Amino acid sequence: MVLTAEGEVARDRALAVLATEFHRRLAKISPHDRTELHRILLALRSPRGSSAHIWP
Repeated sequence: MVLTAEGEVARDRALAVLATEFHRRLAKISPHDRTELHRILLALRSPRGSSAHIWP
């Protein structure tokens, strides 16, 4: 896929809005839950990221 210059601007603007909202919501999560979320996301991202690696 190739974006026009206008498409790149729109994409960058949309990503900035998503990032702002993500950080706003993340700030509402307790530090413990944030750590758990981080662990789960890393497990999902790993090459062997099966559900067996997600739950302690």
